Amino acid sequence: MRSTSSDNTNRPGPKEIDESPASVAGVARFLQRKRGLRPLPKPQRTLSATTCNGGGYGAVQAQNANARSRADGLAPLDIGMNLDVEEAGTLLRPTPEYMPEPRAYAHASGGGLETDSLLPRHGKDAAALSPPRAKLANLWAPVSLGLPAAYFFIGIATSFITTPLQVYMVQDLDAEPAAQNTLNVLTTLPWSFKLLFGFLSDVQPVFGARRKPYMIIGSLMHAVSFLMLAALGEPSMQSLSTLMWVATMGEIMVDVMADTLAVERSRYEPSEGRGQMQATCYALRFFGSVLGAGTGTLVYNKDAWGWGLSFAQVCFVLGVFPLLFVVPFAYMVWEKPLSEAGAKSVPEQCRDIWNTVTLDAVWMPMTFVYIYNVMQIPNVAWSSFLQLDLGFPPWALGIMTTTGAIMTFLGIVAFKKFFFKTSWRYIYISSTLLCTTFSLLQLVLIFHLNRGLGISDYFFALGDDVMSAYINGIQFLPVCIMYMKLCPGGSEGATYAMLTTLGNIALCVASSLGNVFTYIPGWDVSNAAIERGDMYGMWHITICTSVLSTLPLMLLFLLPHGHEAQLELQANKHRTTLGGIAFLVALIGSLTWTSSEAVITVLGE
Repeated sequence: MRSTSSDNTNRPGPKEIDESPASVAGVARFLQRKRGLRPLPKPQRTLSATTCNGGGYGAVQAQNANARSRADGLAPLDIGMNLDVEEAGTLLRPTPEYMPEPRAYAHASGGGLETDSLLPRHGKDAAALSPPRAKLANLWAPVSLGLPAAYFFIGIATSFITTPLQVYMVQDLDAEPAAQNTLNVLTTLPWSFKLLFGFLSDVQPVFGARRKPYMIIGSLMHAVSFLMLAALGEPSMQSLSTLMWVATMGEIMVDVMADTLAVERSRYEPSEGRGQMQATCYALRFFGSVLGAGTGTLVYNKDAWGWGLSFAQVCFVLGVFPLLFVVPFAYMVWEKPLSEAGAKSVPEQCRDIWNTVTLDAVWMPMTFVYIYNVMQIPNVAWSSFLQLDLGFPPWALGIMTTTGAIMTFLGIVAFKKFFFKTSWRYIYISSTLLCTTFSLLQLVLIFHLNRGLGISDYFFALGDDVMSAYINGIQFLPVCIMYMKLCPGGSEGATYAMLTTLGNIALCVASSLGNVFTYIPGWDVSNAAIERGDMYGMWHITICTSVLSTLPLMLLFLLPHGHEAQLELQANKHRTTLGGIAFLVALIGSLTWTSSEAVITVLGE
């Protein structure tokens, strides 16, 4: 006989439970049978769930839900409407007959019932399902394959042209070091407009999607620009600069969309391993750099080897590549429909950006990153020195580029395997001091001291380019992971692009400062000075740039020690308006200066 105590008044027995899909208790019973789950032990723990009603999804009725749950020995259900993915804990994984994420989430506080499927879907809606969570976290699933393809393309595109471009500018166009560096600025500067493309994709969808169309448009921009260079045959410095700039803008559009999709998918990674997907993406990118640099070296030695490609043919290959290897895979990429992605308006995006940059957790480490990158000033005459003084042929320059790309790739892998949990401050201190040491070794090569010891010039030339590349590979990922963790939901594109933009524009400022050094009286590093053996300017610039690169370490206290320290800083939520203003002033001022300096130099050629 059923108890008539007050606790159990009107409580139905197990056989009286409504097990239809329209009942919360029925859903719980269904999941228990499907997964072989047992009722929660007492004391009962709270299961929080967010459900969303809508056409084709079935309505979940909450009436008497808590009473029915108690009858089954389950925790009461607390129905809410604004549970975030990060707060939800367990994202319910859809199977072919269940509705897609992120329509519902569940979290058992402190343990309890775990589920991996959702309410049954019925009718024609079942044909348009979101991929399971596991597939979104898997780069090699068809719905994500466009991401590794995009990163690999960026690696190929930026390195395949390096050796042909260096040789073409010096030997065919007789470009001075300042002009060569300006072209480098023009192909680096567009990376500072990542914020624009991230913002645009967040607020202005194309054909109902926010990422895929821009990835395809960027691929086409790159393809058309290089095909036009191929058609010109022997482009002038102005044509080369203009079309390379447009092509780079296309590369960046592809890169921003891939970054944003990777950040969105990182939310499906286990919290303890978050960042591994991004590390894999960048490893693919630098593997593409290795392959591109090596291939570019092999095919552009026609004068020395009697076979190979002309500069126009190299451009043709780069024009065709994205049409074959990016566009088809980009079309297959899955991204959240606008109804689920929560596209924000322009004012909301601007508010998110302002709220982000005023956080101490953002402006403090970004101040360090900006100043550190500004002080990485290049010796703009180095390429001319290698060709005009040391007489390195194209294949030698190509091997240096290829080896540098290999070492960068190995540095990325080393960080992922061995230094993922190492203090970020320790990584910056050790890598900076090592890079400075190898940079100063250039003096041995400049004064030809190695020849007196019977050591090849090539050994020392590899020192700065190759070992520094390995060290920079280790140093590269910590800040990228930091950027990823700072992105608010719904504004991933604009926020991630803004953070990376500040680091990129700082490198452009550094390159512009490299040009400034060439105008210092007495520091002549022109092609003519190098050919007549005047190295006064070369060794002065080498010492100056090497020493300046260590100065930012004095601000290392602004950078968190690592992941846990950053989370503590973010949890503080302290904001500083002045810090946000300084962030934006540095960003806008740097963009204005580097753009103006590059345009003036190109027009003067």
